[in-house]
Amino acid sequence: FPVDVGRVALATAAPPAMTNPIVLLCIALAALFSSGVYAQANSAAAMRDAPRLFVLLVTGIGGEAFYTERFASWTDSTHEVLTDALGVPETQIVLLGPTAAEGKTKATQATVLDAIATLASQTRAADMIALWYIGHATARGNHLALNLPGPDLSAQSLGDALDAFGERRVLVVLAAAATGAMLPALSAPNRLVITATASAAERHAPLFAGSF
Repeated sequence: FPVDVGRVALATAAPPAMTNPIVLLCIALAALFSSGVYAQANSAAAMRDAPRLFVLLVTGIGGEAFYTERFASWTDSTHEVLTDALGVPETQIVLLGPTAAEGKTKATQATVLDAIATLASQTRAADMIALWYIGHATARGNHLALNLPGPDLSAQSLGDALDAFGERRVLVVLAAAATGAMLPALSAPNRLVITATASAAERHAPLFAGSF
């Protein structure tokens, strides 16, 4: 079914059925894949050129042991959903974490931007890219950023980096507080943005990523 892909904000006051992240993920993937991009593949050439899903899964700094462990657990469960439930190959998943361990590259402003640039150069026009962030975020005045080791990654810098994908379909999931304020900087045609909060005022740590 054809779907116009715009921007989606997950408000904490939304109906319970719509606050289920798995429901939202299915809706997001359906919206991005169902507008004529996923044609029935009936030949080897069609299979070879079929759209692929690439995922950049980023875990921010916890700041304290409780959040560090929580974010690590949520990242592991999200990774499991991607590989086991959605069948995304490991070769199409890039893992960036607060430390360089267990197959993850350290998530810094530079490595996140480099990973986006690399995916932009390696993916085809029909592919879909998902950027998934689990961690803390800051929204104070004009300072809107994801909290990473070293300098934070501003929403504007992230939005500018995502422009490298051109007309490719991009899903952005920000499982962090205050991320609703980042929607204007991240929104673009063919880009669907899901945030764990609807505004900058919602600063309590959300449970959004814990449902996977």
